[in-house]
Amino acid sequence: MLKFQIEKDNSGEYRWRLRVTNGKVIADGGEGYKNKGDCQLAIDLIRSDVAKAEVEDQTCPGGLPAPTHSPSPAAGVDSYGSPPAARELSP
Repeated sequence: MLKFQIEKDNSGEYRWRLRVTNGKVIADGGEGYKNKGDCQLAIDLIRSDVAKAEVEDQTCPGGLPAPTHSPSPAAGVDSYGSPPAARELSP
């Protein structure tokens, strides 16, 4: 199960991170938000848009799209990223 967490950093800004069942952080906002509501909005945008996000494999020449097949769980592949909408919020 995935879990978003909101916390305050040392400068008093709100930050989000996404954890998996084993407790590891697999994503974070990468910035602090002065308003808790903006932090929550970033989470809401990710939750609503992440299933529609494209994968761009930048390891391929010319930035070709990644293959559409799902990797084997044994491959140990992790996915990271945040949709552009989350980065458009003012901190």
